Amino acid sequence: MKKMVKFKMKKISIIVIILFLSSLYTSSYPSVTKIDQPGKTGVNKKEVKDKVIEKERVKKKKKKFPVLLVITIAALTTSLVFLLKGKKNQAEDSANTEPPDIEWVDIPAGEFQMGDNFNLGRPDERPVHTVYLDAYKISKYEVTWAQYLYFCEKTGRIKPDKLESDTTWGKSNYPVSNVNWYDAVAFCEWLSMRTGNNIHLPTEAQWEKAARGTDQRKYPWGNSEPTCEHTNFSQCTYSKSPVGSYPAGVSPYGIHDMAGNVLEWCLDRYSSDYYSNSPLNNPQGPDSGHSHVYRGGCYGNVAFNIRTTFRLHVAPEASSHNLGIRLAMD
Repeated sequence: MKKMVKFKMKKISIIVIILFLSSLYTSSYPSVTKIDQPGKTGVNKKEVKDKVIEKERVKKKKKKFPVLLVITIAALTTSLVFLLKGKKNQAEDSANTEPPDIEWVDIPAGEFQMGDNFNLGRPDERPVHTVYLDAYKISKYEVTWAQYLYFCEKTGRIKPDKLESDTTWGKSNYPVSNVNWYDAVAFCEWLSMRTGNNIHLPTEAQWEKAARGTDQRKYPWGNSEPTCEHTNFSQCTYSKSPVGSYPAGVSPYGIHDMAGNVLEWCLDRYSSDYYSNSPLNNPQGPDSGHSHVYRGGCYGNVAFNIRTTFRLHVAPEASSHNLGIRLAMD
């Protein structure tokens, strides 16, 4: 829309300038006046011609200044009107680009069993241990490009790199990706300031409870193996999908895309033996360690990697085309 308005403004301005220059050009030449042939002999033709030319010159001199003044005022007025209109349209466009609000899902307080009760995963997914969490909220969908790019526009933060292979970059309802842990935390802090709420990345425990509930299910939808009805994983499109595209695969709390699509940063640092030392109440992850956890699998992962207990970790400054953001709020 902005491009269309700018194009129209340029087009009209060019026309106005052309008309203005044309009027200046034509006004610099006297109009041709027909000289009547003298009706009587003895009349001096040159004298008659000189009088007519002088009369036209005086008439033109009287008219020239007002005409140019009117044209100049019209040109300036037109340019001013379109300039103001352009600014108004830009303001309206800016107001209309605000992304949809984050949708939140309530997770009730209580205990759940955290860890791989199927004994299928790697050692860092065990032992299974009891965790108590206070009530919290988690975002119903992964953070979208529309939401994240709006944050970049408002704060001046550098936008994620655009990879040639990523055809979903910037598409409003697709999950944002190629953001590192610091980008994700900055987005949370900006949202917290904007809303007055304590918004942050989910802890591992918060993420896992939201994904599997309290019945220790293997996948968000249950224990049956994934299909392309449930989620976007390696057997499907091999490309990201718009958030919320797989309603059959929601978690017990109705949360979308907690398996597949894009991986999601967690707040915690990583430790391979943390589950052996995790506190009962509201665990926050180890106090030390450089890498941070991410969860949920992505569109390129096989079924094993999209289980609710599967853990991965990477340095916080790392980013990837298949790693995005989900939010939590206390």
